[in-house]
Amino acid sequence: MQKAFKTFSIYLGIISLVFVLSNCENKNAKIPEVSTKDVISVSLTRAKSGGNIISDGSATITESGICWNTNGNPTTNDFVAKDFQESNDFFCFLSNLSVGTTYRIRAYATNSKGTAYGNEVTYTHVFFCGQVIDADSNSYKTFVCNDLEIMAENLKVTKFNDGTPIDVVSDNSAWSAAKTPAMSWYDNNEANKQSYGALYNWYAVNSGTLCPKGWSVPNDSIWELFKHTLGGNDTIAYFLKESGSSHWTIDNAKASNESGFNALPGGFRERDGKFYIQGVNGFWWSATPHNEANAMYLYLDSKSSSFDHSHIFRTTGLSVRCYRQYVAPAVVDSTTTNPVEIK
Repeated sequence: MQKAFKTFSIYLGIISLVFVLSNCENKNAKIPEVSTKDVISVSLTRAKSGGNIISDGSATITESGICWNTNGNPTTNDFVAKDFQESNDFFCFLSNLSVGTTYRIRAYATNSKGTAYGNEVTYTHVFFCGQVIDADSNSYKTFVCNDLEIMAENLKVTKFNDGTPIDVVSDNSAWSAAKTPAMSWYDNNEANKQSYGALYNWYAVNSGTLCPKGWSVPNDSIWELFKHTLGGNDTIAYFLKESGSSHWTIDNAKASNESGFNALPGGFRERDGKFYIQGVNGFWWSATPHNEANAMYLYLDSKSSSFDHSHIFRTTGLSVRCYRQYVAPAVVDSTTTNPVEIK
């Protein structure tokens, strides 16, 4: 009985201490302080912003995020996106945006004393589209994600940007033995050029002159930046893949191509020279080597929601996209902001 009473006394003491500490927190607490991050465009209907919690006001932050409207002084009664990272330095995605519309954005943070708002940021949603021309005079549509301008189509050039021809290899044995730059069309059929582009081995990628002048094949860091800007990897495939069933032969109902990447299932050429899974999977080289025999690449599986990353033999034939750092034009006209062009 005495032992039970002692245990009960300790329990009451803990409850009292928690109550006292809670009262102290409530007594000293005040609303938080938060600042709003700049906004960047990441897709046709989304943009990225966030905030930084400067002070929690000596009380637990129960919610944080961004809010926006078109009139000014947005609050949590307007459009809201909650904290993506649940940390003091956080980011969120504005959704369902319209091109050409100006929005007012504020970060917010809430504790037991109330909700505080950061500085108001004005943002006009623009989805930039452009074009680039390769050494064969092929023209490619491009899109801008954050500060990266990226081809919206697979590369199909047959010359390096200095005019030197790239070996087009059809023979399987010659393809397997190649340790120099080489390319081919899927099934050695040039009819695949327009939709799917060409398949290049990594020696062509590593030449440094495969892309148009001023453009490069993305390395792992650039690919990761691109994926992070779009919100990570869990559902990114839906934002990247061309919608519909014209090219993807397996269920593609969730694909929206909202990013503008317009991913197609171009298949690949194995190191033995044989061709596989066009219409099912898409594969793109990274400029990052893995070891003496392998290099990094990314791929989209027709059934997967992620944009996965691995390594493969350098003698494999994969698709290529090129990118460059984006510099906004001095004057923006309708030809550079028309999102319909990338569909």
